[in-house]
Amino acid sequence: MVTLPGFPSLLEGEDISLRMFGVADDNSFTSEAVDFRHADLTELTPGSVLVTYHNVTEIREIVSLVELQRRADNNCKR
Repeated sequence: MVTLPGFPSLLEGEDISLRMFGVADDNSFTSEAVDFRHADLTELTPGSVLVTYHNVTEIREIVSLVELQRRADNNCKR
């Protein structure tokens, strides 16, 4: 079992859901909540990002920062 500093310890086989918000330094905005499971964090490596999106069902995948930037460039107008 992986232990993550700053996160609650888990019993064997236990999984919990966590919720995180992004907030601007000056509190001018708050992002929508991001939900994730403790197990999701154990699969991340430096330089990777957990991406969750919804089509018909929820899809979660771990991609590199380079891949995330490529997707952003392809999907966002500047």
